[in-house]
Amino acid sequence: MSYSRIYDANEITAKYMDSILIKERLIDSVIADTGTEFFGEKFDMPVMTPAFSHLGCFNG
Repeated sequence: MSYSRIYDANEITAKYMDSILIKERLIDSVIADTGTEFFGEKFDMPVMTPAFSHLGCFNG
């Protein structure tokens, strides 16, 4: 790929990204445990609650 417009920010960014090399190296890695314990029960994925702050708008 030839870079003809060196004044263009997109061209400069593309040239920079082409010049770097990223290698992923994992040493003694383990699979992340996303489980959680909630009220004595074990769940395999995080427990998330919806936003309850807007409930005051409905039925007082």
